[in-house]
Order: sequence, then structure tokens, then C-alpha cells
Amino acid sequence: MVEFTVFAWDPQKAASNLDNQGVDFEEATSALLDPQARLAIDPAQPGSGTRFVLLGMAAQRRVPVVCRIYQEDEHVIRILSARKASPGEAAQYLLGSC
Repeated sequence: MVEFTVFAWDPQKAASNLDNQGVDFEEATSALLDPQARLAIDPAQPGSGTRFVLLGMAAQRRVPVVCRIYQEDEHVIRILSARKASPGEAAQYLLGSC
């Protein structure tokens, strides 16, 4: 789904995200590569054009995760946050109805 070659993140934010959300940014990159992932413009940042929310399956634990991402340039995706999908989001993913 995502055709970018480089994933980036702030190491401090990644550590904080792991503590608070239990999702490692390294693991979240696998959700970005999920061919079944759903991508939408981030509703928290309307009109930005470069911030997105992605719902995809994390490969290691096989759980759907939600990632907020930012397209830095043509080949770099910055992960801003990642969390386990809510039960409703997980159901949407599994049913393919996002």
C-alpha cells in the first residue's frame, strides 16, 4: 500500500509512545506495509494534505494498529504516533469496511 522507502520518527517520542500506548514504532512500520491497510486524511489536521491516519495490521503481534503519519517528502514517512486499534476499529479492519 505505502510506496515510500524510509520511515522516520523521533526516538524520544517513540519511547514515550511505547510506554503510553504499548506499540513500538518499529512494529508500526509493518502496518504501513500492510496491503490491506486503510489510509485517510487525518481528521485532526484538516487541510494539511500531508498528515494521515492509517489502520493496518502489525506483523509481529497480528493486531490492527492505528498510526498517525506525516509525509515529509516523496520518500519519507514520519510516524507521529501508534496505538492498538479500538475494538470498533479492529472490526472495521477485519470486515474491510473502513
